Formats: sequence, C-alpha cells, structure tokens
Amino acid sequence: MNKIFLKDIHTLSVAKLASVLQGTIEGATEIRGLAIFQAIPSIGAQTAKNMLDRATFR
Repeated sequence: MNKIFLKDIHTLSVAKLASVLQGTIEGATEIRGLAIFQAIPSIGAQTAKNMLDRATFR
C-alpha cells in the first residue's frame, strides 16, 4: 500500500494520485486542484472549492 501525506498531495501527478486513491482521473484532478489552492497559506478549504467550482477547464 502506498502512503501519501496530505501536505504532499499538491506535488503528485494526477495519474499517481488517482492510482494511490484508486479513483478516477477526474476525481484526482479536483482533489489535486483543491490541494494546490490550499497550499497558499491564506486560502482555506472552502475558498479553494469555491474557486474551483467557478473555474472552467475547457
């Protein structure tokens, strides 16, 4: 079993994160996006989610 630390999620590739979590690429992309925003000290979990919900990735 692979172990990852919460503080390191933003550094993982989406493919690696999906593999470790045994989830989808889409889910891993959202989790990684949230983690990247949360790596900024002044942005909390809810603000990061709000920003991702409003972003367009197409």
